[in-house]
Amino acid sequence: MRFVKTLLVLSLPLAAAACATPTERLAQMQPTGTPFQQALATDYRGLTQFEENEYDWRDANHFARKAEAAAQGQNVLPDEPSQRTLSYNWVSGIGQTEQSIQEVSQAHQRLIQALDGNARDRSPQVAARAQTQFDCWLEQLEEGHQLDHIAACRQGFEEAMQQLVEQPAPAPAPQPRVAAPPATDWVVYFEFDEAVLTDAARQIINQAAQAIRQHPGTPAVSVVGHTDRAGSAQYNMGLSQRRANAVRDALVQAGIPANSISVVGRGESEPLVETPDGVRQPQNRRAAIRVEVQQQ
Repeated sequence: MRFVKTLLVLSLPLAAAACATPTERLAQMQPTGTPFQQALATDYRGLTQFEENEYDWRDANHFARKAEAAAQGQNVLPDEPSQRTLSYNWVSGIGQTEQSIQEVSQAHQRLIQALDGNARDRSPQVAARAQTQFDCWLEQLEEGHQLDHIAACRQGFEEAMQQLVEQPAPAPAPQPRVAAPPATDWVVYFEFDEAVLTDAARQIINQAAQAIRQHPGTPAVSVVGHTDRAGSAQYNMGLSQRRANAVRDALVQAGIPANSISVVGRGESEPLVETPDGVRQPQNRRAAIRVEVQQQ
């Protein structure tokens, strides 16, 4: 009987630890290792928080484990498409066709080539964002519930990959000098006729705010709101301004000085995807965040 009581007592701390959420486990995380591994740990922690807010405990724990491994200086690779079940979702009616599966597989190959091609050392923040946004895209494809989440993660991945492609290898300089980081862009998406930020949009805004705070010098941030071509041009101009204002307010809440942010609405005049008038196009319902860093 004494032995049984001892086991019960010893099991109490383990039970308490098991009750901790993935985010709580990461609360005291102090990333070490290379700049890439530190950025990876931070971005995976953001994905953990997002999935936890969605009550997706399986994926929250999955991303938390990757955050912990990266924070300890381990070599953490992007998820393999074969790790996820990509098939037709009969509830949402969203189908992962053979073409889309091939597309994400090719994206995985592009990512691996970029990471193995010195991207981790050359652009650690951007490379980490490319990897975590790919994992986010893959996870959202498997769920197949929310088109805006799938589009946001895919857009984040493509933008990061574009930056990795556009950034040239550093040329030898006669004297060491510190150059200002290149301009960085993020895009958030909105529901139809809405200026309310989705959870996916807030995640991207928080990533942008984190990157802005890490920039040296004085950041100049612009937020440009857009709409699709459903509705009148006059109404869409006001809607695009409200979307830009919503993003600005979220950036301010995340610690970016309000006086460093400019906002403008472009209405339906600059669509990302060209459509006839009156067409609802999700990719055109967006706000773009651009950061220019000025050397002091």
